[in-house]
Amino acid sequence: MPDQDRMTLRRAATADLSPGELAELRHLLDHAYPDGFDDHDWQHALGGTHVLGRLGGDLVAHAAVRPRTLWLDGTPRHTGYVEAVAVVAPLRGQGLGTALMAEVADVIAADYELGGLCASAKAIPLYRRLGWREWPGPSHVRTDHGPVPTPEEDGAVFVLLPTGLDAVPGTGLGCDWRTGDVW
Repeated sequence: MPDQDRMTLRRAATADLSPGELAELRHLLDHAYPDGFDDHDWQHALGGTHVLGRLGGDLVAHAAVRPRTLWLDGTPRHTGYVEAVAVVAPLRGQGLGTALMAEVADVIAADYELGGLCASAKAIPLYRRLGWREWPGPSHVRTDHGPVPTPEEDGAVFVLLPTGLDAVPGTGLGCDWRTGDVW
């Protein structure tokens, strides 16, 4: 079976992906999410830096880091928000996700104040092991009518914090409104 040493990783902006690569990526994501990967999810994955993992020429892993503002206790933070993390089903549990997310962490460290993501229950152990921290405070989405709590996401929102920032219990974390899943 393949291991992470044989997977090649490539960073690319959405604009640098060919139509064929975008179609290949959409195919991977459509099949990696058993509960569905809709057009809103697809739009959330575009417009940032993609980390693409290939084995023998085949696209087997992906994560996108998109610029987004998260509001940490009312202070806007330039955030690398992670979207559309996927490893093809037969290769899960073999270190490919770890290699992919290490590259994502490098992108975030180079270009953003902090990292953020909303994790599926199955992915939480991976993110914890890699230093991502579950947000301990309440979460909300910022709207034209003020903040709206998102308690259904509490426990799934994770941050990758640089030295000097901490996840303080009770501190609010907010995201801006968007169509589809706000987190």
